[in-house]
Amino acid sequence: MWRSTLFCVAFSGCGFNASVQQGDGPHADAAGPRVDGAIDGMVTATTCMTHWLDGSVAVSAPQELSTLSTTGSERDPWISSDGLTLYYAGHPLVGGTSEIYRASRASTAQLFGNPAAQLSLNRSDSDESRAALTPDEKMLVLASNRGIGAKYDVYITTRSDTALDFGSPDMRHMVNVDAGNDDDFDPFLTFDGLRLYLAPAPPVGSGRQHISLATRPDTGSDFSSPVPVPALMSQSLDGDPALSLDERIIVFSSTRSGGMGGTDLWYATRPSATASFGTPKPIPTVNGSMNDGDPMLSADGCELYFSSSRTGGDYDLYVATITP
Repeated sequence: MWRSTLFCVAFSGCGFNASVQQGDGPHADAAGPRVDGAIDGMVTATTCMTHWLDGSVAVSAPQELSTLSTTGSERDPWISSDGLTLYYAGHPLVGGTSEIYRASRASTAQLFGNPAAQLSLNRSDSDESRAALTPDEKMLVLASNRGIGAKYDVYITTRSDTALDFGSPDMRHMVNVDAGNDDDFDPFLTFDGLRLYLAPAPPVGSGRQHISLATRPDTGSDFSSPVPVPALMSQSLDGDPALSLDERIIVFSSTRSGGMGGTDLWYATRPSATASFGTPKPIPTVNGSMNDGDPMLSADGCELYFSSSRTGGDYDLYVATITP
C-alpha cells in the first residue's frame, strides 16, 4: 500500500508518504480453460515459473474480478494455493473503514462468490489492509491502524484448523517489527512463517518507503527488526512485496522510472531463496497510465492478481494469466 493524499481519497489503508507527488501445488485444472482471463491450453506451472525466472514472461490482458467490485475500493488480493479462496481489503462505503473480506469458489473454472467480511479480523475503529496467509492457511498477518490516531502496525493471528475462524489479531512476535515511528504496511509471510516481507513508510518528510525483511528462527520466536532489501531499493517508493512459494520470484509495486507512470507492477528473480535478487523489471503488458498495485502470484505462477485504478477513481481487483 502507498500513503499518498491522492491515492487515499479512494482507499484509506494506503502506504506512500503524503509529501510525495506520486503511491504447494499448481491448480488442478491448469491445462484447461478458465474464466477471469484464462486461456485455452494454459501453459504448465513449470513453464510459467520458467518464464518468470528467465525474463521471458508475457501476460494476457487483465480481467476484472467483477463479482467482487463495489462502488468503493478493493485492494490487496491474496490467493490460496488451490486458487479457491481469495482474501482482500475492501472499502465499499464512503466514510467507512477498510475491512478484510474472503471470497471463495468451488473450482477455478468459476467466478468468486459473494465475499464475506471477516469479523474476527476487523475493527470498527481502524482500517485493515493486506491480509496475507501462509500456504497452509493457518497463520495470517495484516496491517492495521487500530486505535484512534494510531500508526499502522503488523498484527498476527493463527488457527489450528482451516475450518475454524481466525482469532483476533494481536502484536505477539511483532515487537521489533512494529517498533519506531514507521507505518508498517504490506506484510507478507513466506511459506514457513519465518520470513516477513513488508514495506515500512517513514513519517512524512523523513525518508522513502522501501521493501524490508524481518526474520525469525522458528514460529515461537519474535521477528527481528526489518532490514531493507538492498537489491529492491530505488530512489522512488516501493511497496506491496509478494513472493512465489519457493521465494525465487518477488512481485511488488513501485513509482520508480521505467514504468508507465504512477504506480506500476515490477518483479525480480534470484537463483535460490538465499541469493540476492537481480535487477527489477516492470511486469510486461499489465501496467497502464493509471495506478497498479498489490500484486500476488498464484501458486503455479500462471496467474497474477492485482489492484488497479485503471477505470478511473477507486481501485478494483484484476487477474491476468501468463501466456506461452
